[in-house]
Amino acid sequence: MNPAPRPIHAMDADELRAVCARLRYEITQIGHWRRLVRARLDLTVARAVLPGRLGDGVAERGSTAPTVSHSVLVGIAQPAGTGLSVTDLPRLRSVEGSLADYEAEVRRALMIATDALVDRMSEDPAFRALHLPQASGEPRGALTEAAQCTVGQHA
Repeated sequence: MNPAPRPIHAMDADELRAVCARLRYEITQIGHWRRLVRARLDLTVARAVLPGRLGDGVAERGSTAPTVSHSVLVGIAQPAGTGLSVTDLPRLRSVEGSLADYEAEVRRALMIATDALVDRMSEDPAFRALHLPQASGEPRGALTEAAQCTVGQHA
């Protein structure tokens, strides 16, 4: 049994950076799964009704025949052993919806962790001193650590 995670408000900047990194990675994994599910949806719909034979009725118009036969195209579109049935569509749509909901939750968690990291860093006197404006109004440094936590948040 996993111990309960520490609350965000109790984490230091290093812990928050690690949380942000794990959440960004999870978002990339969700995106990959969503692409696979959407591709499966697209293939299922596209295979339900295959296009007609290419080249019929255009040869007499001076066009050449396709260099790929109809049977080759059908074999590519419907390879043996791949069961993509239109009866799978509701399940695939449900999975896509669940993944979209989960992605929204993870993105919210990343936003909360990023906000907490920015707060934690702004409370650190050493960090604030490093990033206070100089007399000329130019910042001494950039908020690179906080910005790194938000990279990928809007991907």
